[in-house]
Order: sequence, then C-alpha cells, then structure tokens
Amino acid sequence: MARITDTLGNEREIEREYEIPTNISVEYMRFWGLYEAIRELLQNALDEMTEIRRVGEKSYIVIPPEVSTGPLEMVSDVKVTECHGKTIILDRGRGLSVRALIMGESIKKVPSRGRFGEGLKLASLIIAREGYRMTIETRDMIIEPYIKTVTLEGETLGLLSFKVYKATTSNWKIRGADIGTLISIEPMIYISLEDYIPYKALTAITTVMRTTGATSYGVINDMLEKDPDSLPPLLWINSGYVCEKNGVEKRPPCNGGKSIKVPNMVIEESVSKIYYRDILVTKELNYMYSYNFWSYIQAENLSRDRKYINKSWLDYEVGNIWENTGSKKMIGKMILEILAGSASAKAYEEFNMNLWYIDWRRQKLWKDLWEKLAGKAAVIGSTDALPELISLLNYNGFTVYLVPRNLSGLIRTLPSISDAVEKLKSEQKLYTRIDDSMLPENVLNNLNDIRTLNEWIYKRFSILKKILEKGNIQAVHTDKPAIYAYRYPNKALLMRNRIMYGHTDYSKKEIGISIDILGSSLIRSVGTYVHELAHYITECDDGSSCHHTTMEIIAGMLGEVVIMMINKLMM
Repeated sequence: MARITDTLGNEREIEREYEIPTNISVEYMRFWGLYEAIRELLQNALDEMTEIRRVGEKSYIVIPPEVSTGPLEMVSDVKVTECHGKTIILDRGRGLSVRALIMGESIKKVPSRGRFGEGLKLASLIIAREGYRMTIETRDMIIEPYIKTVTLEGETLGLLSFKVYKATTSNWKIRGADIGTLISIEPMIYISLEDYIPYKALTAITTVMRTTGATSYGVINDMLEKDPDSLPPLLWINSGYVCEKNGVEKRPPCNGGKSIKVPNMVIEESVSKIYYRDILVTKELNYMYSYNFWSYIQAENLSRDRKYINKSWLDYEVGNIWENTGSKKMIGKMILEILAGSASAKAYEEFNMNLWYIDWRRQKLWKDLWEKLAGKAAVIGSTDALPELISLLNYNGFTVYLVPRNLSGLIRTLPSISDAVEKLKSEQKLYTRIDDSMLPENVLNNLNDIRTLNEWIYKRFSILKKILEKGNIQAVHTDKPAIYAYRYPNKALLMRNRIMYGHTDYSKKEIGISIDILGSSLIRSVGTYVHELAHYITECDDGSSCHHTTMEIIAGMLGEVVIMMINKLMM
C-alpha cells in the first residue's frame, strides 16, 4: 500500500486515489487575487468553528495577532502560522467531505459567513493559478488542487481539478488536540490577520467566554458593563437577528421562520473598518470606530466579492447601534470626543444616529453622562450662531459645543433656549428696523412702491373684506399697516431652516420687509408684502388654506393695478 507524508510529518497509508474534475476555467474570477483566496479559507475555518460550538463541543475562536515563525503548535482552534516555508491555516472542526469540492455545495447552517458554496473552490483556483502549491488535509483525505490542461473541440483550456488521496487518520493531532482541516500553501504567503478579520475582538470574545464558561454573546454585554476594561478593543455587542426558513437565510421579518440572534460589534481600532460577519469589507472610512455586522444584508447592499457595501445601509446600521446602546463606556467615549472637538469634525456616527425617539432610559443616560463630563454650565447645539444667541440671552458662563441637530435635541443641558428664542422673536428683540434715511436709493424706491400699493389696497379694503367673507374668512385687522424696512439675524440664530423675508406685528400695526429682499427686486418685495399682508389681515398661519386664499385675493386685486398701468402705457 502506498504511503504519503502529511504536513505534520505523519506517514499515512493511501487506501485509494482519484480525481475530481471541474468545469471551472482558469480564467474565472480574474479580478480575484491571493488576498481574496486567503480570505475565503479563513472564512471557512471560522464557519467550521462556529458550527462546532452549535453542536455543543467545547471550542473557541482564538486567533494569534500575527503570523508565527516558530514551529507549528496547536494553541488555538483556527491557526495561521508558518512551518518549513509553508503558510498553514488549520482549524479544529469536523474535517471535509468530497461534497466540499463540488461548486455550489455547502453544509453550512444559518447564519454563516459563507453563503454560496464556492469559497474553497475559488481559493483553490486562484492559488493554483498564481503558481502556488496548495494541499488540503483532513482526517481521512489529502487533496491537491491543480490546473489541468484539456482539449475540447480543438481548443486548449485550463480547468480546476482536485487530486484526492483517501488516507488513514493515524496521529491526526497536535499536542493531543484533534485537527479538522489543515491547508498548506507553498512558497509561504505572508498573512496579516488585521487585513482580514477583527481578530482582537474575536480573541476578546473568547476570553470572556472562557472566563465565564458561557456560550452566548449576551454575557459579553454584562461583562462590558461590569469591567469595561477587560475587553480593550471591543466596545459593545448589539444583538441583531437573521431568519432561517427551511435551511435558508431570509430577510426579516421571519414570517414563520426561525429568528436567530446575531452579534453586531463595535470595535476600537487605529483605522476605522467595516466587517461583515467577521470578514473585512472596507476600511479608512470617516468613523471613529470599526463595526462588525452579522445582521441580515440584502444582496444589493454587499457585492459578491465583499469589496463594496451600500453606504446608505451602512449609515443606517451604524446609527441603529448607537441608538440602542446602553453602554456607559460607549456613550461616554462619544461625549468625550465631542468635548475634544474631534467628533463633530470627522465622525459619521453623530450624523447617523437618530436620538430624538429613543426610550427615556437611554435619554436619561445620555443626559446624565453629558452633565457629568461637560458640567451643567455647558450647552450642546446644532447651529454656529449659538454662541451669539447665548450672549444675547445673557446666559453667561456657558460653554457651547456644536454638533448635528439630532444630538443637540437630546443632550442639550439648557432646555429653555428654544423657548427663550421664541420669546425674543415675539417681542421683536431679534429684529432691527432701519430708518428710511439710512436706506440705499434702490431699497428706498422699492419700499415706497410697496407703500403706494398698500395705499391702493386699503382704498378698496371694503371690497377685499367682502370677498374674504364670501370665502368664510374673517378680516381680523382692518386698520392699514405701516410698511418698514428691517434687518433680520441669520437663519441659524433664529433657529430656522431658511432666511427671514418679513414679519407682521399686530400690536404695532406694521409689516416689516427684509432690506435684502427690498434690495433684490420689486417683484420679490411685492411677493413678501402680499404674504405678510395676508397674515396681518387674517392672522392665519403659514401653509393654511385661509392664508393661501387671502394671498390669492390680494394678488388678484393687484392685478387690476397692473392692467391699469398697461392701459395707461398703451394710450
């Protein structure tokens, strides 16, 4: 009986050997390289260890922080190391069957990192195509992928093929620990695990599981709150879920399927990265933290080669994590970033979380931590005019921190600001009337034309009032208003979404029009006048049918003026 020496140096007897050909062309997936090949092999190893945990065996994912150059030792379940000039990737799983060599075949259960049943085949193709020798060893098989040259209809093609040796399983262990699958690649490919997986976070999770003897991610949250420094790179695990129905992963809601909890992780790294199910997708984004998502993702949100992720989906998921965190450590870190001035400058986290509608317990947590870290003499706001407003309100001693509006509405420690602004607006203390003698000539000319129109309207006010009454609209103010030019503060100071064109003061019986509008054109000035006059006469709110109808009636009357002017010019 023939013998073969495996990577561990064991002499194994070959019971039989055969070949499994495929129709996978050497030209397939030309845009993939060694990086993608190694990624697929690591993904398979991690999936196998996840499956072992499911069936109740004691096993953990622990990945060393860098490639070892020493002798091969089994110190973890998934191991990447170097031995005799070869790169070694091994796990403590169940081993492979020949089904794993068939394109599209997979025995993985929901949820898993791999989904298509093609990772091992594609990795084998790429490594062989790049000129490396790859050996896949498992308990009772040694498999060698290679590119086989075949001739079909006179054409020479390169196709992936597998040479399989059915071998004995004697001494398939390292230091007493069973090996599931061992993959060797030569010559050696240097692998930095940081380029593939969040290995520090996975190691940290394992550490907690070993310490507590737990097998669920829920324990991690408790450990973080009790001893937040026990897991340095891992800040938070927020539970998401996926749906399994008839062995297939489906988009939530489950609709009769099984709901399975999965962990979405927040990780502290020197460069922000996005992982999907422990596999790196992209990095160097404008986030403060890295994120590892396990929750369901639609096909259009993540490309099949895992190199592109939909930004809108990503922003939503990042925001969702922050909206739901109850971690003092996470919230405290975010607030400290804000206080340091860095978060509002670079972090997308702030823009993606919607904190207006979170439950009262988390609202209280944010507010309490803000007060503790920033002090009561501080205010957080969403407008660059806030310092000016603080001064105007005589709130001396307050420090202003500027962040997006979604945060300012939640953790502002001076809730009376909005009320104070409204009070100042109602008292007209934010507006400045400009004397006619101070106005530029073009502004004054337009203002006087508006005053002339105002005189013409009120000479016919009885007609206007009757028309309004026919439309069931009451003329609340019948006295003619005075028209003045005003200067208004910027929209940010007024806490508005747009600039202010004019205003109406019922008590003073006057209408104000912005000098900017008066200086732009007579048409815009007339439009503002009609808008404010409709408010003055009826006290109807913006957007109401009452206000719209009144503006239409006033505009119709002004149309008479236009016709008279045209007739005069034609005479």
